[in-house]
Amino acid sequence: MDQPTVAIVAAKDAWREYPKTRAYVCQPGRFFRDGVTHLGFYTGNEIKPLVPRILAYHPNVRLTREEADRWRASDDSEVGDLLDLLLDHPSHLGTPPRRHGEAYGVMLLTPQDSSETVRLPHAIENDKVDRVGSRCAWTQNQRYVGLDQLTSGVTSTSELEAGR
Repeated sequence: MDQPTVAIVAAKDAWREYPKTRAYVCQPGRFFRDGVTHLGFYTGNEIKPLVPRILAYHPNVRLTREEADRWRASDDSEVGDLLDLLLDHPSHLGTPPRRHGEAYGVMLLTPQDSSETVRLPHAIENDKVDRVGSRCAWTQNQRYVGLDQLTSGVTSTSELEAGR
């Protein structure tokens, strides 16, 4: 069996939104490798300690009431409910509001308290620096790591990259 793989995304707003939505909403058509089982959030110079399992990914979902109704009619009420939440309470989520009618990628995730959400003992600090010693982002888009690497007790991104 393949080892579970985690996509770590640069996610300042998404990290704040995840507890309220149990989802990751991104640009439409965003590519994720086959076999990705979990999503990690990188923000504030660290990989956050909650790593939810990915339940489903829909790369092109329009933010409209009609689309929400269509998803509910197809027995996928979670996507429909998420669209309603994004339309009804955009400022409540603490993220930049999304535009009505635009398409987004929608990834449904396990909730924070789910047994399928991996809980690291602590955040993993980014200690990556550039040639002159200034801290630089560990990821600006997304990176992939094995779940076993992430849960091995590493405390920094340099340890993670070294495979410790």
